[in-house]
Amino acid sequence: MRIIILCSVLVIVFLVFFAVFVLLPRFQNNGSEDTMAEAGTIPEAGTIPEIEKPVDHRLHLSFVGDIMAHPPNYRMSDYNRIYAAVREQLHSDHYSFANLEFVIDNDRAMSGYPQFNVHRDYVEAAVFGGFEVFSMANNHINDFGAAGVLQSRLQRNILTYRTRSYLERQLYFSGTRKKAGDPMKITEIPYGDKKIGFLAVTGILNQYGSGTAETYLVSFWDEQANDVFLKFLEQESPAYDLFILSYHGGNEYSLEPQEAKAKLFKSFVEAGVDIVWGHHPHVLQPWELVEAPNGSRALIMYSMGNFVSSQTSNLTQNDWDKKRAYTGDSAILQVFVDFSQGSAAVDEVVPHLITHLQHFDKAEIKVAEGESFARDGFEVHYSADAREQASASWKEFHEMRYKQMRELIGLPALENENGDGESGLSAGGNDGS
Repeated sequence: MRIIILCSVLVIVFLVFFAVFVLLPRFQNNGSEDTMAEAGTIPEAGTIPEIEKPVDHRLHLSFVGDIMAHPPNYRMSDYNRIYAAVREQLHSDHYSFANLEFVIDNDRAMSGYPQFNVHRDYVEAAVFGGFEVFSMANNHINDFGAAGVLQSRLQRNILTYRTRSYLERQLYFSGTRKKAGDPMKITEIPYGDKKIGFLAVTGILNQYGSGTAETYLVSFWDEQANDVFLKFLEQESPAYDLFILSYHGGNEYSLEPQEAKAKLFKSFVEAGVDIVWGHHPHVLQPWELVEAPNGSRALIMYSMGNFVSSQTSNLTQNDWDKKRAYTGDSAILQVFVDFSQGSAAVDEVVPHLITHLQHFDKAEIKVAEGESFARDGFEVHYSADAREQASASWKEFHEMRYKQMRELIGLPALENENGDGESGLSAGGNDGS
């Protein structure tokens, strides 16, 4: 009898485990069963071309800024179009980093400013586009309180499972807690026999009630909190061959970091951080190489601006010189890290300017013989190519924006520029080469 009871208990335990960890992720999509073809933008395994990613002494990373979700973005008929023009580059590195500036709750209607919410397929498109590492610590993660933070974690876990199962890729997240009181945890990312430590924090929230305790918050103006956090970094960073800190904060729409933020970011390097990755101002700010305490080179990105947004949707063709126009331009920053001398050193930084394209040369996309759909929303394109992709009335706008962005990041004036404004740069917008 005891043997029968014991066997029955084991069977029940197995069935519960199978239901929670195997069936639930497959059936969790607005409460209904789904298949990959029906429920998401992630394709079946084997449909993404294999890209060789050799592990040697040079690690190749890509950093962008905020992935936003304004109505023109989340109402698009096909989210994959957002990333199509830059997907090949994002898949050719070892890891690509982005900040998710919204809640992910499939049971709540999608919404934009001031309370952002998307469904899982919106993030799936970013994964299919080439991103593997995400910050979730920002001023919008608790727009819907603790419930929204926990739903974001649930959808994050489901997305991780689906990506691992169907694409055989691993995703990495940082910035939230499972429950209030849990300590900050460093996310470990492998690179051969090296260990990359990744941590995402925010210096600001839009509301400090529900959801605050579930967010990795280090208040920008709280000196004591920052001192405690610096000691935490000093203690944790030596355990990793490379330490990357994502920080959300700073003055919005300013093209230069305020003095206090620049000082804080440099103190992170002194505490052992090798790469400081900043965002929140919605515009691109400078980056710089600085000397680390061990004599190697560290990188500070003060703000990587917007990677996906529609904050320029109300601009006209003549508004290329407006301050608002900078929210529609940014960069993919290629970062190469050298391990050949034993410790990590940022070896090279290459910017690829990107822009948000809304007005297209072709108003429709052909999907099959006799079938097409409207080319709606915004797409991310290389700035060097945007003029050719834009509709006739918007070509000058993108030409002038490209010139202004080159000037902003200190690139020389375009060479071989002809009367049509074409730059002579090779396709792909390799602005830094």
